[in-house]
Amino acid sequence: MGSILKTLLVLGIFVLGVAIGWAVRDYDGHRDAEFKMATQPAQFEAPDSTHLKQLQKLFDTNRFAAAVAGMQGLSAADHETMRTYLYRRAAQLMEQGRCAQQLRLFNFYLQQFERTATGLLLQARCQALQADYVAAISSLYAARIFDISESDEKLIRQLLLETVLKQERALRSEGKLDALDYFYQTLLVQEPEQGAYYMQLAHIRQELGDVDGSIGALLQIQNDRILGSKARQLLEKMQQEKDQMRNSAEVIPLEVSGSRLIVTAVLDGHYPLRLLLDTGAAMTVVEPDVLRRAGYRLDQANREYFRTANGIIRAPIVRIQNLAIESTIETDLFVGSMPLDLGADADGLLGMNYLQHYRFSVDQAAGLLYLSRRE
Repeated sequence: MGSILKTLLVLGIFVLGVAIGWAVRDYDGHRDAEFKMATQPAQFEAPDSTHLKQLQKLFDTNRFAAAVAGMQGLSAADHETMRTYLYRRAAQLMEQGRCAQQLRLFNFYLQQFERTATGLLLQARCQALQADYVAAISSLYAARIFDISESDEKLIRQLLLETVLKQERALRSEGKLDALDYFYQTLLVQEPEQGAYYMQLAHIRQELGDVDGSIGALLQIQNDRILGSKARQLLEKMQQEKDQMRNSAEVIPLEVSGSRLIVTAVLDGHYPLRLLLDTGAAMTVVEPDVLRRAGYRLDQANREYFRTANGIIRAPIVRIQNLAIESTIETDLFVGSMPLDLGADADGLLGMNYLQHYRFSVDQAAGLLYLSRRE
């Protein structure tokens, strides 16, 4: 059964990838011409006044802070004239491959003036060229808020499609499936109607071994006009595999405390831990005091960035000897260390860098975690 489901999932990814690839290919040949039409006015008349000519010279010589400051107090017509010139200069910098300067130009402008769809489109293109795909996607979504033409909406849709694919390839090349999962979740906040994103999320979670998460994503699109039939087919197969997996899996008791699921673990064979099950955490995290008692020097540890409820923070990571849950054990595991304010009933989080070694499923009502080591 597992091989059949794996074949279906691979086929699903292939078909979806081919469809997206053809869309991007058909669009790519026209993208640059359409983009220039959408971001550059057909005509630009050189300004008559000395002041506007001085501003134009400042833009030409990349003295952006002075140029933008000089736009303060202009009449609406003069401001529009200089903003049009700013767009032309920004497009020119992009065509010259000088995206860092283009983004610096927009940074100065946006400190003083409001965003526009044209500016955001230009900015997004340079962000994508610099491989800052998340920033580019954010700019494109922001551009859609404005009252734009049908052709510009089509352009943004295609640019989003292309940039999403590039970000997925980048994360996959780095083996960051957990980050890819989070990436598609953020996309669905913006576009909850995008069935293709749910399908991709289901495939990613299947790769991560998160059976319940994959099923949850498919349930969202089981009645989708385009993908519903495929989703229902996969759901049936995955439910069968889930039942089969549970019959042969290690069964771990969980303590259910409200919405919290807590598992008992042992650090390095001697230090008992109570860890909150968190499939949204990329890395397992343990409270600093616990790691210090186990002999780890956090002041000498490397630091990594973590996404938390309070924003992005930088915290130590250490390589532990092992972490055991019942008879399952993982050695040489990296764990993060930071105060989590979980209260007295938990010492940390059990994250995906442990769970990804298993196909896993949770029966919350029964308080059970099923772990089946992946082949």
